[in-house]
Amino acid sequence: MNKTILVVEDDLNTNEVISIFLREKGYTVESFDNGEKAYEFISMNTAIDLIIVDIMLPGMDGIELLTKVRSFSQVPIIVLTAMVDEQTQLVSFSKLADDFVEKPFSPLLLVKRVEAVLRRSNPIKQTKTFIGDYTIELDNLKVLHEGKEAHLTVKEAEILHYLIENRGNIVTRKKLIESVWEYDYDVNDRSLDTHIKNLRKKIGQQNIITCKGLGYKLGQ
Repeated sequence: MNKTILVVEDDLNTNEVISIFLREKGYTVESFDNGEKAYEFISMNTAIDLIIVDIMLPGMDGIELLTKVRSFSQVPIIVLTAMVDEQTQLVSFSKLADDFVEKPFSPLLLVKRVEAVLRRSNPIKQTKTFIGDYTIELDNLKVLHEGKEAHLTVKEAEILHYLIENRGNIVTRKKLIESVWEYDYDVNDRSLDTHIKNLRKKIGQQNIITCKGLGYKLGQ
């Protein structure tokens, strides 16, 4: 099911650019140019997965809108601001918002932030799965095999979770890095190699297949 994202931005050009990029990524987008209309929509619709809101809105500003929304919903929120000042940081720290992005910003970076916040708000739900004769408990970060138990790091669990989600398909190295490390551009191939090597020690060499020049595939 497509995720629905609400964009609240009074600058029509910025609003349109954000909406276009999100739709190209497969999201359903509802957009508003003021807080009053946005609040009316939010209060009548529970099927909203994330809100992107500019702090400086005409009429009901972003902080007032967030305060009202937080009185009845914990929907993930990303704040857009022209100035990362003390007030904006306080909004984030006071749990009104999950993240904030400083203007001007790259639409691609904003999309990465959206993906990251959605991932954090939707933790790994599959509690147990099987790979060969290994039992994987991702929520407990455990691998069980022949009466022995091995513990996964958080990153190992996230890599394994993504491979499980794409079971039967080849996952490229680029896609794996983008999915697990989100918008952390400092991650390199060596980091991924190290995690894959450690994962193979815990779930069996044969269970993560290297597809030369393409990426990785989960064994049966």
